[in-house]
Amino acid sequence: MWVKPAATLLMGGRGGLITPHMKTKAGFKRFHSPRALCALLLCAAAALWASPAHGQLFISDYGLSSDPNAGGIGEYTLSGTTATTVSDALILDSPAPIGLAISGSSLFVLNYTIGTVDLYTISGTNATLTTTALISGLTLPFAIAVSGTTIFLSNNTELTAGAAVIMEYATDGTQLNPALITGLTDPLGIAVSGTTLFVSDIYTATVGEYTTSGETINASLIQGLVAPFGIAVSGSDLYVADTQAGGVNEYSLSGTTATDVSIPLELANVTFHNM
Repeated sequence: MWVKPAATLLMGGRGGLITPHMKTKAGFKRFHSPRALCALLLCAAAALWASPAHGQLFISDYGLSSDPNAGGIGEYTLSGTTATTVSDALILDSPAPIGLAISGSSLFVLNYTIGTVDLYTISGTNATLTTTALISGLTLPFAIAVSGTTIFLSNNTELTAGAAVIMEYATDGTQLNPALITGLTDPLGIAVSGTTLFVSDIYTATVGEYTTSGETINASLIQGLVAPFGIAVSGSDLYVADTQAGGVNEYSLSGTTATDVSIPLELANVTFHNM
């Protein structure tokens, strides 16, 4: 099956950056809509989580609009530039899994249409549903990140400018702060590094920098984007998938500033054949 890929960037726990862009000395190849990776039998992939150190890759398949429960999650192993299928049906019949985050053997799955987070335990090629709706009552959630025993979620309650928030939960589902960060409009990406949170807002076309306690460091750390979606952080490097611009930008972080160090490349129509 031939599909046209579009990349997303997500970071989780001890995991690292994964993108279908092939990084070269010249930078990243560019696709038209770098939001989600479509590979193997996944045709509407929404999120990735990877742990290069452990050779694990998880891909969520958002599913079909005609069947809200047609989503699923596949597991793959990484070796160099090759991804081998462990189970392309690790989790089936998931209601629009838009986000993934992992901490140890715990897999947190953010379900967009029903506004919940399910908890699975990963063991080898098996995923056991530990808690259905560990977190519930979310409205239009797009992004999830986990750090230690803390989960960060985006939630858009009113579909109006400035009404969206970043919420904070414990990994046991206990709500810690219903509005850790406020004043957002359409936050579609969250990345966490130490005590710092990075949030992309597609409405304002910016990436903001905050502390994990909710204090604003720089609400407009990165400006001039077109439609920022997924983001990932690795050390002092921040990667932003700018969906309408058709590329992944790389920034070097220093204090409250971010310098664009990516090298622009021409847009390329690229097809993957079973990855």
